[in-house]
Amino acid sequence: MRSDEPERSTARRQEDSAIANEQQDAVSVAGSDGPCLAAQERYWQRRLAGDVPILDACLDGIRPPTKAYHREELSICFSESTTERIHELCRQRGCSLLVLLLVGAKAVWVRHGAEESLVIGSATVSSRSGSSGEEGPSYTNIVPLCTDLSGNPTVAECLERAATAVREARQNSGFPFARMIPLSGYDLASPRSPIFQTMLLAFELSERWTSADTAPRREEIAEHTAACDAVLVASHSDRRLTISCEYDSELFREDTIRRYLSHLRIVVEGMLESQERRLLDLPMLDHEEEALVLLGWNQTQVPAPLDRTFVELFQERVAEHPDAICAQMGEEQLTYDQLNRSANRVAHALRAVGVGPEQLVAVLDERGLNLLVVILGVWKAGAAYVPLDPRHPSKRLAAILEGSRASVAVTGRTLAPLLHEAGSQLSREARPRVLVAEEVLRGSTMADNLDVVAEPGCLAYTIFTSGSTGTPKGAMVEQRGMINHLYAKIRELELGPRDIVAETASQCFDISVWQFMAPLLSGGRVHVVEDAVAYDPMRLLEIVARYRITVLQTVPSFLHVVLGEPCARALPLGHLRWLISTGEALPPELCERWFHRYAEIPLLNAYGPTECSDDVTHHVLDGRVQGASVPIGRPLANTQIYVVDEQLRPQPVGVRGELLVGGVGVGRGYCGSPDLTAEAFVPSPFSEHAGARLYRTRDSARWASNGQLEYLGRLDHQLKVRGFRIEPREIEVVLRHFAEVQDAVVMPRDEGDGNVTLIAYLVSSRPPRIADLDGFVRARLPVYMLPAAYVVLDRFPRTTNGKIDRRALPAPTPGDRPTSDDYEAPRGATEAALVEKWAELFDLERVGRHDNFLDLGGHSLLATQLVSWIYEVFQLKLSLRDVFEAPSVERLAERIDALRGAVEPAPSPGGVDEEEIVL
Repeated sequence: MRSDEPERSTARRQEDSAIANEQQDAVSVAGSDGPCLAAQERYWQRRLAGDVPILDACLDGIRPPTKAYHREELSICFSESTTERIHELCRQRGCSLLVLLLVGAKAVWVRHGAEESLVIGSATVSSRSGSSGEEGPSYTNIVPLCTDLSGNPTVAECLERAATAVREARQNSGFPFARMIPLSGYDLASPRSPIFQTMLLAFELSERWTSADTAPRREEIAEHTAACDAVLVASHSDRRLTISCEYDSELFREDTIRRYLSHLRIVVEGMLESQERRLLDLPMLDHEEEALVLLGWNQTQVPAPLDRTFVELFQERVAEHPDAICAQMGEEQLTYDQLNRSANRVAHALRAVGVGPEQLVAVLDERGLNLLVVILGVWKAGAAYVPLDPRHPSKRLAAILEGSRASVAVTGRTLAPLLHEAGSQLSREARPRVLVAEEVLRGSTMADNLDVVAEPGCLAYTIFTSGSTGTPKGAMVEQRGMINHLYAKIRELELGPRDIVAETASQCFDISVWQFMAPLLSGGRVHVVEDAVAYDPMRLLEIVARYRITVLQTVPSFLHVVLGEPCARALPLGHLRWLISTGEALPPELCERWFHRYAEIPLLNAYGPTECSDDVTHHVLDGRVQGASVPIGRPLANTQIYVVDEQLRPQPVGVRGELLVGGVGVGRGYCGSPDLTAEAFVPSPFSEHAGARLYRTRDSARWASNGQLEYLGRLDHQLKVRGFRIEPREIEVVLRHFAEVQDAVVMPRDEGDGNVTLIAYLVSSRPPRIADLDGFVRARLPVYMLPAAYVVLDRFPRTTNGKIDRRALPAPTPGDRPTSDDYEAPRGATEAALVEKWAELFDLERVGRHDNFLDLGGHSLLATQLVSWIYEVFQLKLSLRDVFEAPSVERLAERIDALRGAVEPAPSPGGVDEEEIVL
């Protein structure tokens, strides 16, 4: 939490009051065995209830299954004057040194990634009272210190809270630590130490309850300190305070602990300066580290033709080798000259209807060579393009047309009716003029180059993504930013005339821009892979091998499926030079599986938002992955990356914060949305250039000591599902427009094997028919945003501060998933087997022979699992196209039986449905 969040609730204050009463019971009830253990047990039950936070987010390495106890030690020493100021603050606040260091140590752990409720262990020394009241022998006991930093309180308040926590821990220290462990729900099979993984000890200190004559005995707690990941030890020597850190060198690098101690020193010194500052806002950077994260790792200046437009640069390539093949789809090919002349025809037609710089032209066509021609033609006319996906419902296309204010649209002939249907939902003034690509290319006789009227600062494209306000938002990118990214890709991948880049991405993905265009600037070739192949692992690898593709890009969830296919074990990919991962976090185990199969082909992990001309960082892997996550790398050419706190102050190395992007690639903003633009694109406090801006990604990240960036997830609820960027709020807004829905929350659910689905939770006084609700949503959202289940509740579970408790939302049941109304039992053995498999895939109690794979939430990853299962059960090698062409149990069974020679295949109803391929 941060300072803008509510203070502790009434329920929390009541809980504290109850705990205080238990303290009174614990210290007042005494007998021959000391304080009442029952009261102390109740105290620890309260303090250790729920999920006890762990330190794993701060670790450098992966925790091994068994602990090896490799220990190292580093120390820092405060000056005499600072040591005296520390003790003076303790006297002023009436707290022990342990309390002060507890606050500082926890603040640094939290800012290094730990949760705010992290428990830190310590040791207390107590004495047993006999029945006569005389003091017995003293003993040392281990206690968890449950401090509270919620709400980012001031230093003074933190000291007060910590003093209370330490006092309570001492009062309840008679309860054996071994009996606390079961109260925390600790898994005895876990390799981590129970309850806490870090400790704070104080020796030879003149303090209230940890003083020289009653100091914890190291030999009595050695077992606990050795089991901890890191132990801080405070001691005095020559009137100077020394803090040592004993740490597990298998889990922490030396430089990580060195930074931790440095940050602890700066935080403690900050606490001395002002007790009214909020603890988690105290600085942790010294001047040297600040210069490193702001300047040192952002020295990315590289020459690039940023004063030219794509058209100028492309036409130079055309002049150099006009007869070379530049684009291909299957056996269809275009030379540089043919592509250039075809694009000129489109450009002349667009100029004739008044299209020019800063105008948006909507483009609706299937991915293919015509799409490439039209995009290039739009640029030659001086304009920018807005891609439309033919698989999106007409209402979605209408929303994008309205948001873009495109006055002209170019479409393929077969998709013209869909475009007219979308336009009919707009006012007459807002409807774009429609040009049919095939008619333009066939009818135009003007194929010469046009005058270049666009400038590097002109708009290149606007891609609409899911929007948190409930409608799609259009990210605008200029020619200069696009050119910078294209040349960064050419430079990093060393693209040249012999390279063939696979174009596999939807035109509504920003990665399609570089896949289409980078080969054209490097003298190479783009190979457009049709949808039916691009999302079919077996056929995709066959295409890569057959056409000698050198660069292939995919999302990790799809790569997971690819590596599970039998053909991936056998197909030689000798010409493939790069596999690029993007769109999702790349798991280390997936990299290991790739290198086990294709040790000679490097992986490139790419990261970047649509708002910043696509990728802004790259990380190359060419062997074994080290650490618990795969870095996203370093900033690309002419790009700056900053990791900052909520006040946009730079964070130190190893400390998580929001990732901000600066430099040439930062886009113009959101089309027609000045408020959203102002919120996401902010003035740069780090640049000397007037007007420089930073894009706030809302991604969490941190710097590693080697200058690599680590992605740590989202700071909001935005999702990445199979590479698609999804704002759950957009789905929630659509759901709330359904008459019977009062409120809605959409959550991701990990189904395993790389398959993530969306679950909609609804509050409704009169539960709607799931089929009606699903149909309502399908008419407004693309397939990849459709919930797989609709869970209807009387009310949402709430946390103590009134927010929806997302972790308490129930798992969906089979009855929450949309199914066909016309249920009919399966006929024959093939249908029976398919019904059983579909019920397993979609977690349904009942599947009928008329149920549709797509309507149930099927997508390419599930289709791949189904195809693999069919191969195992029926010994038939089907493609994803077979599943999408025969999407019902009945029709797929007919196709399987036909291929097995049982019956003749059912005739196709005229090709694949417009939603045949679903990512």
